[in-house]
Amino acid sequence: MQGLNLTFEILSTTRNEAAVDVLIAALDDSNAETRRRALSALVRREEPRASELVLANWNKLQPDDVRVLRIEKSWMTQAIVSALGGGDNTSVAIEAAQSLALTEACLLYTSDAADDLYTVLGAG
Repeated sequence: MQGLNLTFEILSTTRNEAAVDVLIAALDDSNAETRRRALSALVRREEPRASELVLANWNKLQPDDVRVLRIEKSWMTQAIVSALGGGDNTSVAIEAAQSLALTEACLLYTSDAADDLYTVLGAG
């Protein structure tokens, strides 16, 4: 098991952005432990693309996978707020925010949207 631990450690810390794609592909694995390790490694990565791709693959996640993300739920906030701003992932973003109890993401989005609307209406 040490080899697998090392693999996920390297994938979580390497500067090679292709590691994100490898970790996202691991979400398709039927083994819950592999998915847990992949998500844990993804959460340790700093580039926004990692959380954006987790959100794009949200429907692949099992309930246990979501529990892993709840531990570091703030990691998903920016991806969720961005998706709430428009695009094809709005309903997935709402589902993710609810599953992760990230109500502040929805509040951030609605606050920003209200500010934008306020400005557009000439009241700002």
